[in-house]
Amino acid sequence: MSDKIKMMLRDGSVIPLDQWQKRNGLQAGSNEIGRYFRSGESRFRQDIEEYGEVIINEMLLKVLDG
Repeated sequence: MSDKIKMMLRDGSVIPLDQWQKRNGLQAGSNEIGRYFRSGESRFRQDIEEYGEVIINEMLLKVLDG
């Protein structure tokens, strides 16, 4: 499922979750998206079912994790 989660960076580019995890000190390949968010949460699963993938805004995630 983590291959269906992508991150939109500040500059507008989109990268896979595993690259995001490496850049931010998270364990690559894990379910960690941020400090308080995991890929297995119901809302992420629901969006993947409905839309096929999820693109998460880096800046929003950083605010929510703060």
